[in-house]
Amino acid sequence: MHWVKLPYSHHEQNHQCGFTCWGLMCAFLSEALNQVIPPCHVSFNDTDAVHKEASQQLASGVWQKLSQPEPFCVVQMTHAQVPHHVGVYVPANGGMILHTTERTGSVLNKRHQLGILGFRITGYYQYKDITT
Repeated sequence: MHWVKLPYSHHEQNHQCGFTCWGLMCAFLSEALNQVIPPCHVSFNDTDAVHKEASQQLASGVWQKLSQPEPFCVVQMTHAQVPHHVGVYVPANGGMILHTTERTGSVLNKRHQLGILGFRITGYYQYKDITT
């Protein structure tokens, strides 16, 4: 899978330079589902700014909250009080989450492994293109 072991990057968002968690999610869903999700232009070191952007995105009506993971849905996570991290649920090996952090780069983790890494899942979402 060419989405694993990519570097983390605050700047360029591509396979060569790497991705933020939002950039990885956008690029993966663009390739897998041909979905164009708007980029997130905040510093991912600023959890308050990320939370504010995520809240605005969720309130925009383009995200549908799911009660359980579905293939290629967005997984919202945190290791703080406010959600500040995303990944994509990949239906491989019983379900895994593709995400990236500065420490690891892009990885696939089982849901229980996220807890070991200090993350807690706060929601599952599906992007809906409301322009069509």
